[in-house]
Amino acid sequence: SFLVAAYALLRQGGMRAACIALAILVAAAAATDLFNPMTAALADGQPIEVILGGLDDSQGTHRTDVIIVARIDPQAPAIKIIQIPRDTLVLAAGKNTKINSIYGKTGITGLKQHIAALLPSAGLPRKYLIVDFAGFLEVLALTGPLRLGGDPTDAETALESVSVRDKSGDLGRLNSQKAYLSQASAELLRKPWKAWLILARWQRLRPFVKTDLTLLEMAGIWYRCRSYSDPAHTFFFEAPGAPDTHGNFRWNSAAAQVMAPWWLADGMTNKDLGYPPMRLEVFNTTETPG
Repeated sequence: SFLVAAYALLRQGGMRAACIALAILVAAAAATDLFNPMTAALADGQPIEVILGGLDDSQGTHRTDVIIVARIDPQAPAIKIIQIPRDTLVLAAGKNTKINSIYGKTGITGLKQHIAALLPSAGLPRKYLIVDFAGFLEVLALTGPLRLGGDPTDAETALESVSVRDKSGDLGRLNSQKAYLSQASAELLRKPWKAWLILARWQRLRPFVKTDLTLLEMAGIWYRCRSYSDPAHTFFFEAPGAPDTHGNFRWNSAAAQVMAPWWLADGMTNKDLGYPPMRLEVFNTTETPG
């Protein structure tokens, strides 16, 4: 409707009138968007959280084999990332169920509820963005080849590395996902115009994406992430728990409660919190340890 109105003005009043009409309409849309909690939090420098998911719907199963929660905390400042293993057991309908099947059964509402039970958010707005395999390949086509394992990797190989288990099981897949995030972030930091290209091609990507984020929110998140992308500001939290004898991941709720102050606040520098047994990895945009 915005474009139709602009086209009508273009025919009646020329290019200048159309540009003015588009500017007014975009400004009105942006102003309306500023009143939602996520945009307000971004503008005020408050923490936000986003659930990132990779959806395997190749056989109609709708499994979220990639589940990542990212917390952007301008007050720290820090970007905090935790991967929830796809084989994490949660209680659904009275039965132990792998968390990767929840989205296909109860949608994003059910997935958000189970993630909230595992990982507290302290009432912050927690939005989501889920991309299927085809969307992942489209994004890779825009960002270009990445180096995974030291060599340039094409889109299909990158998809396989982040979605398929290797000899080490789910741990290998989680490490591949971290390597991909590292290399993709490094590429976007070197060439920030690629991030704006992805946003500009949003209509091309939209059929492959499920999200409640607006374009304005995504632009704001990218701006914040770019501001806090220094290695000293970005941390991977290891999921609290361990695999059982059947290969399922058992989430350790007690350990998650110990981890919570670091996740929810600037615990990185708060000596009053002590130093509990937990593992952090500093994100250095390379695959080199250190």
